[in-house]
Amino acid sequence: LGHDAVVYIAEQNLTPKAKKEVARIFNDTTMVYFSVWMDEYRATPAYKHTNSWHSFNVNKNNELIYNAVPAGKKEYTGDAVYELNKILEKMKDYKSMDDSTASVNLKLIIHLVADIHCPTHVKYEGIKSYKVVHMGKEVSYHSVFDSGVLANTHEWNFMEYNHALGNLSRKEAKELAKGTVDDWARETADLSKVIYTWAKPNETIGKNFNLQARPLVHSQVQKAAYRLARTLNELFK
Repeated sequence: LGHDAVVYIAEQNLTPKAKKEVARIFNDTTMVYFSVWMDEYRATPAYKHTNSWHSFNVNKNNELIYNAVPAGKKEYTGDAVYELNKILEKMKDYKSMDDSTASVNLKLIIHLVADIHCPTHVKYEGIKSYKVVHMGKEVSYHSVFDSGVLANTHEWNFMEYNHALGNLSRKEAKELAKGTVDDWARETADLSKVIYTWAKPNETIGKNFNLQARPLVHSQVQKAAYRLARTLNELFK
């Protein structure tokens, strides 16, 4: 739901030129259709190498670490911030790419911009993943911020989130979307570490937790949406 909302709001804020190029690359299919493509294909042989690309690492000072070796691995395998920067650099030459390559790269971009804004996609030094009981179900704390808070605070679909979060003025949108990929990731890391004080391992959380977490979640969805729009507008100008 978070990915769908981010991509739909971004789609509504594309320039005519960007809309035209995205439609051409995706054969007139809405970007929302591909919002979780990366999640769907990460386990396939062809895209297994992208499995570590959905999160990023920071040290104790919340500074980005580009070469962190994942647990159980012997070497660096990629992260959301580094790979997104690399893909954006490649896509500057999108006109010379074949349709398939441009399509895959665009699918990666629309997913990774959202991922670097999700609180639980930041890997903090000394904090490991754990489970909680959220709304009566045992789930990973990660999933609470991927979709749990959004799905359990309003019965909205991704288009309805556009009504709530996609109504910024041009000036407001420009201010929100400024900065670089690295700046956005650092900001997410700075704002999100607090969530690990909100719920401890195996804790039971519900509506009160959702109300506490909702402002951060909504803010991150909104930022990701307008920053994705800006990214694509500049790429396809």
